[in-house]
Amino acid sequence: MGDSHARNDCSLAKVTIQLPIYNERYMIDRLLKAMTALEYPAEKLQIQVLDDSTDSTRDMIAKLVARYQTAGHDIQLLHRNDRSGYKAGALEAGLQVATGEFVAVFDADFVPKPDWLKKVVPFFQEDKVAFVQTRWGHLNNRYNLITHLIGMALDAHFVIEQTARAGSGLLMSFNGTAGMWRKSAVEEAGGWQGIP
Repeated sequence: MGDSHARNDCSLAKVTIQLPIYNERYMIDRLLKAMTALEYPAEKLQIQVLDDSTDSTRDMIAKLVARYQTAGHDIQLLHRNDRSGYKAGALEAGLQVATGEFVAVFDADFVPKPDWLKKVVPFFQEDKVAFVQTRWGHLNNRYNLITHLIGMALDAHFVIEQTARAGSGLLMSFNGTAGMWRKSAVEEAGGWQGIP
């Protein structure tokens, strides 16, 4: 992801960020701060808050989204009362109104660095690239022994799984967050499909 992949802002593609949320009141403020701090042309960035919350998170999100809209961000709140398909159902509902050529997905506990989009979008210069999975990080890795051990276990799992898949010529799997898809690839595969 070095400078050889850099593109001028004027040639950057339109990106939709999808944020599937379900009763995550204590993480939403941090998440929206990170999304609105991404270094990317504002006119080429759409943020979708896909909220299936059933608790007070719903009201909190509405206030935060309104504040960021007032500040000039292209951010929409899509709230579903019917959680059919769960996370995939929320992603599919958002995909129907997504304006980006590419779709990035972040769960509430992921906070990408501000240059994340500028580093990931250039990998799609190759038309055959359907998605890019980026590395997971752990915000609380050193909080206590349990969080440290869980972080180590997840890191080990991904190193083994992704190395084995790559070495065997198998398709990489999408981890469900911290990745970006070519919107047309998702649509050609039948869209986001959840549990009925």
